[in-house]
Amino acid sequence: MKKYKVGIIGATGMVGQRFVLLTAKHPWFEPVVLAASAHSAGKAYKDAVAGKWFMQEDIPESEGNLTAEADERSARVRRHHEKTIPEPAATPPRWSSRNGT
Repeated sequence: MKKYKVGIIGATGMVGQRFVLLTAKHPWFEPVVLAASAHSAGKAYKDAVAGKWFMQEDIPESEGNLTAEADERSARVRRHHEKTIPEPAATPPRWSSRNGT
């Protein structure tokens, strides 16, 4: 049966790790690209998640040896949101309780 080559964005995060496990064992998919932050880019996946692996199962050997690639799309989205999110107010708003105090 043909396996479809897939990439996983955010592969070092908790959800990305789960996708790595699910696709590594799936008969239809073969992870070939694991995208992560610039901090993890260029590292072997197993090194990028060292000390941060949240799954009960071990890192699949073949995926652990893949090189994490920079996730430029996520970086562009993050930069966009950093520009558009307003700075927090100097003092937080005061919320009144139901009895008015």
